[in-house]
Amino acid sequence: MANELQLREGLSTWFGSAVTTDDGVMNECLQICSNYNITPDSLFFNWEAFSFNSVASIQIMNLDGAKALRAHVAREFARTNEKSTSNAKGNAKGRAKVPTLAVGSRLGANVALRANVSATRSIPPVNLSVKFEGPDAKEMSKRKYRYMFEKISTRSEALDDRIDEFNQVVREKYDVDEFGDPSSVSEDVVTVLGRICLDSETDAVASSSKLSSTTLVLEPSRMGGSGERVPIKFAPDFCIRGATDSNAGKSLFPGEIVALRGRNGGGGWFLVTEILPLPPVAPSPKLTQGALSISVASGPYTSDQTLNFSPFNAIIEEAKASSPSVLILLGPFIDAAHPAVKSGKLPSSPLSLFQQSFTHPMQSLLQQNPDTLILIVPHVRDILCSHTVFPQGCGESDFGILPSSIRILPNPCIISLNGVRLGISTMDVLYHLKNQQYIQRPMQVSNGIATQPAPSDAMANLCRHVLEQRSFYPVFPVPLELSSDVNLDVSHSEHLKLGESAPDVLLLPSILRQFSKIVENTIVVNPSVFAKSRTLAILQIPAAIEMNKICDIANVELKRLG
Repeated sequence: MANELQLREGLSTWFGSAVTTDDGVMNECLQICSNYNITPDSLFFNWEAFSFNSVASIQIMNLDGAKALRAHVAREFARTNEKSTSNAKGNAKGRAKVPTLAVGSRLGANVALRANVSATRSIPPVNLSVKFEGPDAKEMSKRKYRYMFEKISTRSEALDDRIDEFNQVVREKYDVDEFGDPSSVSEDVVTVLGRICLDSETDAVASSSKLSSTTLVLEPSRMGGSGERVPIKFAPDFCIRGATDSNAGKSLFPGEIVALRGRNGGGGWFLVTEILPLPPVAPSPKLTQGALSISVASGPYTSDQTLNFSPFNAIIEEAKASSPSVLILLGPFIDAAHPAVKSGKLPSSPLSLFQQSFTHPMQSLLQQNPDTLILIVPHVRDILCSHTVFPQGCGESDFGILPSSIRILPNPCIISLNGVRLGISTMDVLYHLKNQQYIQRPMQVSNGIATQPAPSDAMANLCRHVLEQRSFYPVFPVPLELSSDVNLDVSHSEHLKLGESAPDVLLLPSILRQFSKIVENTIVVNPSVFAKSRTLAILQIPAAIEMNKICDIANVELKRLG
């Protein structure tokens, strides 16, 4: 039997971060291998079979899952030993050989098909060229929450808490002593904090109406204003504090948290005289732990007219030639919205199609460039994912057996690569913001002629919304025509937060035209849909010998393949 060091390396190769980030899980697996003479690869296949038929609470390899697996292996060991003893012939007093649980035994039968598909491949070693930090086993377990069990009270509290989270931020930024209630009639100018909403959600659902000057209402939290919605109107000479252009407008969308100054004079609405922009989160300067090259592509990877995933091979060939440190692949991979999927005309099972079209090309890349780390972030429309809500958790088992150099991440997520923080989401928040925004412009008059505001960078403004709202998806409610692409679970919106500081790089794929921009010292990249744009985003980040903003030293190239 292998020594402990070899067992640790084998377990790390097959189970990845589930054992490398949790000593308790690693120790449980070591004891199973040692006590029952099981190799790490056999234990992994046994775990796949066991978790496949288990309840949701033990489908993730955490400490509880490892203990449950140990008990199950003990039962199988006793059954196998009993059968071996009953069939043994010869000296009954002879010492029986300790049986080994085989991959093809009943314990591994449920993964026989998946194991056969990848049985002949060579497993590359664990990637050591990039220091990867991502969601730990506990966080991954939280992401596998039960959905369709939202309570109205829980949903309401989550929406209320989101408003209150900005209370202290606005107080410190603008030196506000106390927030007012927009529904209270007063001649005094007050500062209010709340969420932008449509005048009537019922009308919005019925007619898919959008924000306009006549449908704007403000919803404060229950703590800040009893939660009563109040129509808002803008004074003709309203201003935006800190704006360099006096003619600049303000982009508003449903769900946006805003801070406003004005008064309710008793006319049934709150008159806004000044907008206080929320301070966006910004990344902090840092030292990079070695040079880093990152290639990013976003699905779908085939057109609606065919299920030919040959465009994906262009990504693999480019990666073979350039040998990136990290290849980030964003879903959807096998899109549930594809006509062939909706009509049930798939040539094979979704898992087999994924393995043939994606897994095998990725394996060929790793055989040539074993130091490349491949990160997969699924989409809500990925047919292979059992978790189809946003925020989304997706286990590695959904995509079949993958080597440890290929990791499945939740959607959205924040990771660190050599000290560089990346925020990743496959939800098309940019298009949704563009689709729902309403721009309120001040009426500035010069010589009796209304002047037009100076042109601004529309894409940068959309990205700025994400940073100001500190959320991967700040839109609420989700537009009716887009709701099937989101499946938003509001009660778990804590997984949508950007955190106390912004990522150095923000990957926000969209059907909008590809771009790379620096917004508030964060590099925002939209590689667009690869099936249409054939665009691969390539980030080159050199090793830093002093504290730097990543946006000052990184280089981004949007390379068209073919």
